Amino acid sequence: MAKTIDLSAVSNFDLYKELLSRGFKTDLIMGLQDVEWVLDDINDNREEDKIQLEESDMRDVLDYVFSNTDGTMRALNQSIEEYILDNFDDEDYYLNN
Repeated sequence: MAKTIDLSAVSNFDLYKELLSRGFKTDLIMGLQDVEWVLDDINDNREEDKIQLEESDMRDVLDYVFSNTDGTMRALNQSIEEYILDNFDDEDYYLNN
């Protein structure tokens, strides 16, 4: 049975640091803060009619952006495979040598 861990008390920054320390690439992790930053940039370039989003709206934005990541994941996996074959398909890296 999988153990459930409550991360609600962990700050976003601490969680980010922990993922980095475990070797995760975190460039594609996005959250509500990212939506807020983009919204701030949009509003900074407007004289009037500034946009205000509720948390549920920001969640909708993230849900939409990440609704179809299959193509992106395939491309990333393909890049990993190509890099391994281009750079490590050499007898120095073969097992049992």
